[in-house]
Amino acid sequence: MIGKAGADPAARARLLLERAVGRRPSDGEAAVLVELAAAERARFAADADAARALLAVGRAPLPADVDPVELAAWTSAARAVLNLQETTTRN
Repeated sequence: MIGKAGADPAARARLLLERAVGRRPSDGEAAVLVELAAAERARFAADADAARALLAVGRAPLPADVDPVELAAWTSAARAVLNLQETTTRN
């Protein structure tokens, strides 16, 4: 999502939501996700160890050209989206 949508947070949010729920998100939905990513970016910028710990989970190698704080922030945003009632990953 970071690579495909570029640096624009709104474009990232729209792509993330569209891929997860299978429809175009409203401007309000995208705005909420942009706010969440900004809050998470600030949190991870203040605690780089937390960003590294989050990104250490999983098997895929981290992209060398992506800021770890930015990646951790959008990873948190993606986790929130995947917990929406609309997604199929919810119990």
